[in-house]
Amino acid sequence: MNDKVTPTEYVSKDEFYRFVRVQREGSVNMISPDVRILACIDKDTHMHILNDYTKLEETYGQPE
Repeated sequence: MNDKVTPTEYVSKDEFYRFVRVQREGSVNMISPDVRILACIDKDTHMHILNDYTKLEETYGQPE
């Protein structure tokens, strides 16, 4: 049995899109804790997005 959580099981499409919108603004380093405040995400979600960005982008695409 695979106990690993897949990126999409932990990060919702909405959370990923909020992260990408902050990224597009270009006002903060995406590793900064400030991203969590601007994107309204928690620390674990932030780390999952940083670690699995490509997989999440392949699944959810980019926001318009």
